[in-house]
Amino acid sequence: MKKYNPLIVTSAIILLFNGIPALLAGGGLIYDPSGQGLGMDTGLLANSPFNNFLIPGMILFLMNGVCSFIVFASILRKRENYPRLILCQGVILTMWIAFQIMLITDPSWLQLIYGFAGIFLMTFGLLLEHAEYRKKILQEA
Repeated sequence: MKKYNPLIVTSAIILLFNGIPALLAGGGLIYDPSGQGLGMDTGLLANSPFNNFLIPGMILFLMNGVCSFIVFASILRKRENYPRLILCQGVILTMWIAFQIMLITDPSWLQLIYGFAGIFLMTFGLLLEHAEYRKKILQEA
């Protein structure tokens, strides 16, 4: 039986946990920028530069949805740079949540969950990058 690195498996699960809802919610906001289809009100955007959810929906769809699946595919294909991509996706997710907290007037428990998911992705990406670097150094020695 093949043994899988728990950091890689957990990262893949978090990427799906982030990517699937981001595609669905982002797509919903692109389709209906009023946000009403997702039970959201444009009043949430009062402190932001946006009058509707079109641009935030596009950012959510692309940066958290599509990019999460690109990183997920890089893990499945065992691309050399997948640890850095995991780290980058963690940065993107964490920044997305930070901007949400700054701009949206109504905080949500989901922000806390996805904030921790971003921190975990950054941490796991760094740990995997370090492990790959050590493996490379040992092979060259």
